[in-house]
Amino acid sequence: MAEPLARATAPFLLVGGTGDDSWDGAAARRLSPHVLEIGGADHALLVPGPLARSAEVLGRVCTAVERFLD
Repeated sequence: MAEPLARATAPFLLVGGTGDDSWDGAAARRLSPHVLEIGGADHALLVPGPLARSAEVLGRVCTAVERFLD
């Protein structure tokens, strides 16, 4: 996955969770300055606890996308 991203010429945003075995935050930060890492989030960006916490994560992702596009 990282090789094609390393060759990208356009900026990109990476979003992942530390609870996802496929997420490598250190690699993401090497590939892009635009990274949102969610502590404890799984591959679906769901976090443990009440569903409202995962809804808050969705809000953070939306804000990151808005800022990236600006």
